[in-house]
Amino acid sequence: MVLEGIAPDETHAVSLAKSLVPCLMMRGAQLAVVRKLEGQHVIAIHTQLLSWIAKRLGAYESNKNQRKKEFAILFFKVLQPLLAPLDNRDALAMYVP
Repeated sequence: MVLEGIAPDETHAVSLAKSLVPCLMMRGAQLAVVRKLEGQHVIAIHTQLLSWIAKRLGAYESNKNQRKKEFAILFFKVLQPLLAPLDNRDALAMYVP
């Protein structure tokens, strides 16, 4: 909604991402991780979202639309909370082919 110009800033999108974290990882007593989505699925979500935003950024760059490009860069704030269920090895697997 931010990229379409409907929402004035990214706070609602970041709040939505933070509220989706319990769907990816369930915590128990004293914030111990009880269950979590497998790393490969979280990586798939991130790679799809990264490819989607890369296409958007490329389109905004080719159209010389600086304002929309700056809003598209804010999308990375939305991706950050979704990294919570990843271990170090899983995070490295996202970048190593």
